[in-house]
Amino acid sequence: MSVPSYRWRRRASDWFWRLVVSAFVVVIGVPVVAIAGVSLESLAQVDNGDVLSGLHLNNYLQVWSSIGLGSFLLHSLAVAVSCVGIVLVVAVGMAYVLARFTFKLRSAIALGMLVGQLIPGVTVLLPIYVLYADAQSTLHFQLIGGLLGLILIDAATAIPLAVWLLMSHLEGVPRELDEAAVVDGASRARVLLQVLVPVILPGIAVVGIFSFLAAWNDVLFASVLTSDSTRTVAIGLEEYVISNGSGSGAVLWNELMAAALISAVPAVVFFFAAQRLVVNGLTAGAVRG
Repeated sequence: MSVPSYRWRRRASDWFWRLVVSAFVVVIGVPVVAIAGVSLESLAQVDNGDVLSGLHLNNYLQVWSSIGLGSFLLHSLAVAVSCVGIVLVVAVGMAYVLARFTFKLRSAIALGMLVGQLIPGVTVLLPIYVLYADAQSTLHFQLIGGLLGLILIDAATAIPLAVWLLMSHLEGVPRELDEAAVVDGASRARVLLQVLVPVILPGIAVVGIFSFLAAWNDVLFASVLTSDSTRTVAIGLEEYVISNGSGSGAVLWNELMAAALISAVPAVVFFFAAQRLVVNGLTAGAVRG
């Protein structure tokens, strides 16, 4: 292949991927811009179709008192952070056992978790509710209507995929690291925490992001397992639909869009914070290599 031909193909490839990325940015960016525009308008302007006329920030101040957005955000934050903590502790331990030890049921357990991840959440919603109700009546401990039940089920649904992701990272780490640490007198727990965890830190960060976003955006389980006093933000935003008593209602689109943008801030902040861990872990891994 001649040099000019190679350069032409390379430039064509570069322009192709630029177009793909640009199209992706447009598809993602246009709805966000539209949401931001509606959030800066009055309800009358939204109903009349007056686009970007008389913009103001009143909606961002009103949302805190109209439906109590602050409490919804706190509930979602408590659920998401607790879910991340549970998922990381359980998934790191299970992935280490499945990736580093050989026993009879190893393949069956790994396959079972994968199959469980493929089951739609709506099919297990009723069994989970019945199980919670029985446990609640027997143990006299609130699981329905509080945040604990939601935290447990959100963590349980995120653990299988988290284990598989961390298993793939651990299987890419040479076993010589484990053996060298054991020869130096380190226990299995110390090998995991001080030797392997720093190496698979990018994978742990990815699992944390996935678990946080899954819990933060959960609507299915949150709509059934929470009460009026423990609603998360994904469910609380429904209160911007004002019923008129006839089975339908008016939607406060301007306040809803403002609240939607505000509710996205914690997830975005967590994503960028975890992204730094991914970059730091990759850099540390390259230096160790």
